[in-house]
Amino acid sequence: MKTLKLIVLVALAFTFSRCKTPTQATSTAQPSLLEVQQILLATNAKFLQYADTTNGNPWQAIMLTTNWVKSQPNVQSAEALDSTYINIILKSGLTTRFSFDQVDDSGRSIFRGGGQKASDVHLSPSGNHSKNTIDNKKVLIYSAANADFYPNNAIQVVNNIFKNSSLGLDVTLLTDEQCTPAIVDQFKDYGLVIIDTHGTPSDFMSGIVVDLDINLTTDAARNQSITQKHGQYVVDGLLNGDYAMWFVQHLNYKIPNWQKHVGFSVNRVDVTTKRIDKLASMPNTIVMGNMCYSGYQNALSSGLTPMRKAFMDKNPISYYCYTYNDGTSATVANVFAIPMEDSLAKRFVRDLDSTKIANLKPDHLTEYFDPTRKTSNLWFKHFGADDYSYAGCIDSFIDARDGHLYHAVCIGKQNWMKENLAFNAPGSIAYNNDPANEAIYGRLYNFPTVMAGAPTTNSNPSGVRGICPKGWHVPSSAEFDELSVFLGDSSGGKMKSVSGLWTKGNIGATNSSGFSALPSGGISNILDPTSYFNIGYLALFATTTIESGIWQPHGILGDSFTLDVFESDPQKNAVPCRCLKD
Repeated sequence: MKTLKLIVLVALAFTFSRCKTPTQATSTAQPSLLEVQQILLATNAKFLQYADTTNGNPWQAIMLTTNWVKSQPNVQSAEALDSTYINIILKSGLTTRFSFDQVDDSGRSIFRGGGQKASDVHLSPSGNHSKNTIDNKKVLIYSAANADFYPNNAIQVVNNIFKNSSLGLDVTLLTDEQCTPAIVDQFKDYGLVIIDTHGTPSDFMSGIVVDLDINLTTDAARNQSITQKHGQYVVDGLLNGDYAMWFVQHLNYKIPNWQKHVGFSVNRVDVTTKRIDKLASMPNTIVMGNMCYSGYQNALSSGLTPMRKAFMDKNPISYYCYTYNDGTSATVANVFAIPMEDSLAKRFVRDLDSTKIANLKPDHLTEYFDPTRKTSNLWFKHFGADDYSYAGCIDSFIDARDGHLYHAVCIGKQNWMKENLAFNAPGSIAYNNDPANEAIYGRLYNFPTVMAGAPTTNSNPSGVRGICPKGWHVPSSAEFDELSVFLGDSSGGKMKSVSGLWTKGNIGATNSSGFSALPSGGISNILDPTSYFNIGYLALFATTTIESGIWQPHGILGDSFTLDVFESDPQKNAVPCRCLKD
């Protein structure tokens, strides 16, 4: 994260000798980013001055600074929020923010961050409780204040919960300056958006940093500097109120005389609810506002839409946020916000919870609240639809064509049948034409029967339903390769059943994946009843892949530490089939 070194009072005095300060100027009532820069620099100087006169009390300093800001001729209003933030509205109509951010001894934010280890002791499996499916598998983690919140990029913990799930989620993790204001316009394209940043009742902080360059003394120079670094759209947004500048003074008030040696300050661009009001509808998106004041609902004196209302007006599936029962909200401590993010992620992707209960304690009745709030409960609440969840891996299903019950298993991002297909399709046969073998190994299929008229492919996924039940498909060789790579298993031992049916050796078998491969063998010529081979020794599985005219079933040997590609005649040879869920 880029930082702006402490601008001491001497430097400020020099600055104001070169360009008019708010106390010297009469506002032109025209939007001016230079004027915003000047009021922020002057406010920061006053804040440090008042902190010095109050023996380093930042809360008192904020209140005194707010009164000073109100007295400036170009300021329409200034309001202190929780003795931490100052919301400033200039007579030109532009808004800006000044705040201090409490940091711990490691320099991490104490509120909405701080690097505390997330805990999942409150979690418990609860299963799928919804009627509707979250179809959009795209997940966005918008970690705009990542450097403030997470030491050593610990946001990867949550990122990996999504990436390593069996749901096949497409996860985008953006941190710090990757979180541009423009990304907010794309929220509607995701099924789940987690906003990890600082917030107020009417805006949240993006990741881009605008340098308050004291050498820029004209609006044209100020605007050009921002345009060159961040794009014209940022300047346009700042001037029309979609975005605002937010100056943050990071401090550890427990250090004696901190105001004389503050670590750093930073000026970021925030996204206001004026911009959210302009966004397209989000009917297929769940939003988690993992930031301060995210649940604010009541009318604001600034006239801006409060944060919860702004998002709910976009008609999302659900909105998760921190709120009091009276419709207001507050700053959120890291010891609460980080575990809530961790909890919500696991509830959705591990337990397949519905939107109704994903934010609740294991009793499915009680909401969590910030334990650092002593006077009243700041709740982690959900608003919107109750009955949506991800459709995860299934562990059993019935083939509607013949009523056959199959069991299934989740391995990585794939959902495999853990038994061979037994559908009696024309052209299929049981090993030795014996029903007892069919009950164990399923039926054998040649390539035309497997494909049901579809062309050969090695795509991942194959996209070929073929002989499989509805909602399932015949895997390609590439999909078997994905399985092997995920397992890190060059022998197939993690896929092989430990059954005694492996009569000619079963080296390295653990079946730790649950795939439960059995030594089914095959038939060399489906028209020749004497050409069955290798039952008890070789597990074979049909694929959609033909290379150089040769079919490529996937094979696992009983007495070998290597996987086998069984090259076969697509017209004559017949092997079992394992289907893969779409």
